[in-house]
Amino acid sequence: MNKAPNNFTVYKSSAGSGKTFTLVKEYLRLALADTGEIPQLYRQILATTFTNKAAAEMKSRIIASLKELSKLLPGSTSTMASELSAELKIDLITLSKRATLILSAILHNYTDFAIGTIDSFTHRIVRAFAHDLRLPVNFEIEADGKKLIAEAVDVLISKIGEDEKLTDILIQFSEANAEEGNSWELEWALKSTATNLLNEEGFDNAKKLLHLSIDDFLSIRDRLLNLKIAFEEKVRGIAKNANTLIKNSGLGISDFVGGKSGIATRLNSYENSKPFKFDGGSKQINSKVNQGILYSSTCSKASKITISTIQDQLKIYWEELTTIFVEEYPNYYFRELIRKNIYTIALLNEIEKIIFSFRTEQNTIPISDFNRIIAQVVLAEPIPFIYERLGEKYTNYLIDEFQDTSIVQWQNLLPLIENALAGNNFNMVVGDGKQSIYRFRGGEVEQFVKLPYLPSKTDNPLIKEREKSLVRNHGEKYLENNWRSKIEVVDFNNKFFRIASEQLDTTSKLIYDKLEQIPKAGNTGGYVRIEAITTDKNAETALQITKAIDLIEQIRSDGYSYSDIAILVRANKEGAAIATALLEAGIPVLSAESLLLNNSPIVSFMVALLRCIDYPADELASAQVLEYLISTNRINKTLHESLIEFHELANDISLFLKKQNFNFDTLKFARLPIYQRCEELINFFDLGTKSDSYLIFFLDEILNYATSRSKDKIDFFDWWEERSIKASIVVPEGMDAVTVMTIHRAKGLEFPVVIIPFANWKIKLKAEQKWVEINDPELPELPVALISLNKAVATTQYDAVYQDELNKVFLDHLNMLYVAMTRPQNRLYIITEISLKTNSIASTVSDLFNSTLVQMGCPFVNNIYESGSAVPTIPSEKNKIVCIRPENMNSNTWENSVRIRSTSAEHWKHDDLHGSRDKGNLLHKILADINTKSDIDSAIEKAIQNGIIDRIESEELKQLIIKIINIPALENCFSGLGKIRKETELLLPNGSSLRPDRVIENQSETIILDYKTGAENIKYRKQIDNYAVVLKEMGYSNISKIIVYTESLKVESWN
Repeated sequence: MNKAPNNFTVYKSSAGSGKTFTLVKEYLRLALADTGEIPQLYRQILATTFTNKAAAEMKSRIIASLKELSKLLPGSTSTMASELSAELKIDLITLSKRATLILSAILHNYTDFAIGTIDSFTHRIVRAFAHDLRLPVNFEIEADGKKLIAEAVDVLISKIGEDEKLTDILIQFSEANAEEGNSWELEWALKSTATNLLNEEGFDNAKKLLHLSIDDFLSIRDRLLNLKIAFEEKVRGIAKNANTLIKNSGLGISDFVGGKSGIATRLNSYENSKPFKFDGGSKQINSKVNQGILYSSTCSKASKITISTIQDQLKIYWEELTTIFVEEYPNYYFRELIRKNIYTIALLNEIEKIIFSFRTEQNTIPISDFNRIIAQVVLAEPIPFIYERLGEKYTNYLIDEFQDTSIVQWQNLLPLIENALAGNNFNMVVGDGKQSIYRFRGGEVEQFVKLPYLPSKTDNPLIKEREKSLVRNHGEKYLENNWRSKIEVVDFNNKFFRIASEQLDTTSKLIYDKLEQIPKAGNTGGYVRIEAITTDKNAETALQITKAIDLIEQIRSDGYSYSDIAILVRANKEGAAIATALLEAGIPVLSAESLLLNNSPIVSFMVALLRCIDYPADELASAQVLEYLISTNRINKTLHESLIEFHELANDISLFLKKQNFNFDTLKFARLPIYQRCEELINFFDLGTKSDSYLIFFLDEILNYATSRSKDKIDFFDWWEERSIKASIVVPEGMDAVTVMTIHRAKGLEFPVVIIPFANWKIKLKAEQKWVEINDPELPELPVALISLNKAVATTQYDAVYQDELNKVFLDHLNMLYVAMTRPQNRLYIITEISLKTNSIASTVSDLFNSTLVQMGCPFVNNIYESGSAVPTIPSEKNKIVCIRPENMNSNTWENSVRIRSTSAEHWKHDDLHGSRDKGNLLHKILADINTKSDIDSAIEKAIQNGIIDRIESEELKQLIIKIINIPALENCFSGLGKIRKETELLLPNGSSLRPDRVIENQSETIILDYKTGAENIKYRKQIDNYAVVLKEMGYSNISKIIVYTESLKVESWN
């Protein structure tokens, strides 16, 4: 049987190997095969990649290439043109004409230019076939899975106190977290745990538990507890019998071989240890028991005789315990893992049920559900109906970044590719397993390694048939050239990762099988420098940052610009520390994630101050204020001393600060609008003497909040909690600035110079949790469970799961290093830690560097490794945006700029603001923002933020307004039904106007409501009657009139 053509081509790439060039070329090869005057073939190509940014880059590269090809001249030396001309077997003139036609067609029919992410493609399918998939046609997409989780957690927490059993589980969950040393903060812990539901594995397993109720989980918990007690009592009982035998024989621990590490000590531990400990004994004890040597060399002759008489019985006891350990302990330990996590599993189940209710009640579908929705159809039908029309539209599929594609995404694309292959059409995937760093998002590199075979065995005949189609059409190509980096950098990475990858398991080694790249001939002048530093943990961050700044200055002296340098870090926390230090050193920084305002101590101080003003009882905010003032040497006390004094002053932050010579008046600040409040705080605490970029942009955020908030705005602190995740210093692209970013963000990018500080992280499981299938006759209703992976899992039937996760974790870290170390074009600098390991399995990245360099034959010399030469470069002449920073922040209060007119008496009262303020006007303003009772809080908050009232008086006004709205006679006025007009002018024929406080238009009547603060007066009735006359002339009928006296709460009503 002849093999089918390589219509399913797998391109295996490496860093800088021209992956995007290959994708663009293959796209153009397919599109330019079109000989028609009106090109159509480009419409039949679907190209997918991992991110919107990558999709946009691919589009722009294709457009740019078509533009270049359309302007070809005879004798052109374009690499792209030459390769396309040869593969299509057409001359350059014909190639240019076709490119011109296709470029025009794409630009005039841009929606047919099908390049995007897999998620966007899936969304199109779900949206187009919503009815067929039994989804509401008008469903809403929730792109932010974490937001959905947060809403579900809020609903769950709101049930505390209402649902007794759920409340008990939440309490047990919090206590279990505290015992494990995790966060005791319930909301944060639940949100963190529930993110498990956002990935495919978590969702699929949680779905299997939806049939269980809280009662079911409590029943499982009790059963697990009983099984635990029964097992421990069994072990303790046998150990007790053995200990009783020893005690009755008059023997002691020292009489037995091994002494404190011997059999007697171990038996005593098995009987009495709390918490229960059982390890099956050591190899030495088991050996001695088998040999019949139980007495020590120092015991008396009498003791030896005694031991000889009881050792057969002791051996029986010990063998019983050993058998239990081998046969029963694995189940015991595994059940304990489930029992300790049972509250987590139960709460995940409840959160999933709440999210499911969102889907049905709010027509909301998380974007992460799209692939699962399609998968249900794809796995059940040979030619899924939702693909029938798509199969006709697209005949070629080009899949980028395949190593980051999830199993479900790949399964969903398989029917399309199978259909395309059946039509003898070309399809391709391209990826690099060494750059698979998105496993936490569901990326599965194993399926890339195994292509054309599918990653797991299945009995599904549809999947088997699709796999056979891939195998028949499979072809493999390696992109082995490196067009990015200098020879010295490429050679170092080739050698380093060849040796480092030897620590991988057999399957993972296949990913690094052909990692060696061929650098561009003559591209010399590269440089690699690794420095291992030694320091205590407290000074580590400061030293790492100092080294990085020194390197930047050194690199700059060699002719490089700031914009040529990138600092890559593993965690946002490290990036924030470096970005802040660079800014303080006057070095411009470009970073989307490391310049988050929330990372700034001064911004955190400002937010804490605002909380202290609005919520004086917030002790945590007060502690944050004190911590900042102490850390900046504005208070000469320790935090402990300050907190003691703070508590002695009844937790009053104002009193405490006054004792420290800060005349901090919360009432004064509380009356100011929020933006002015912030400026006053900056002046009060002298925060603007030195220009702080974080503070400047924080003020911008405050201004945006104050000026663009909706009428029914949310509380500032709720708004900031959500906004602070994204708010950052904005630096324009093109500025001459050092780029600081995480390694994940750097994937796909390149820089002339790369610095990798903090290259010393640990390579280990970090409280990993894993879903596992259960086949336990004692737990028939529990098909799956979420367990914590630790070393002891290796003693259970789930040893393979534990080992597999260990292998994947090591691969994750090695891939992270590969991505980081292959970004530079010219120079690579790494700052790590001193390590003494030379050949064992690395437990830290520092170990990996040390052992690999030793095996390369070029270990550290004076804690430094160097290869290549740091050749100076010619400074670039290209124009760059320059950052100009003010030396300080100038802020003037409005009182110094505004002058009151001498006629102010006509408009303003000069009485004491608190003593005789016109309460009626104040009530009118707040009630004008209220439609129903639910609007009270937002109306009060608006008044506070506008400086009309302060927090202290707000509660009194709130209670008064609640009393007014709850008056039975006013029920129809605040029901929210009908059309409500508040403070709306009625224009009279003579040009004058009237303004009733509130007019409600219902189907049956029109109600006029007015609020009065004084005593009852007949003139008020006449005023309302005048309103009614005008409304009647305007066509309103059946008019009811109501006056409410706000001090006495008396109501007058008439028709």
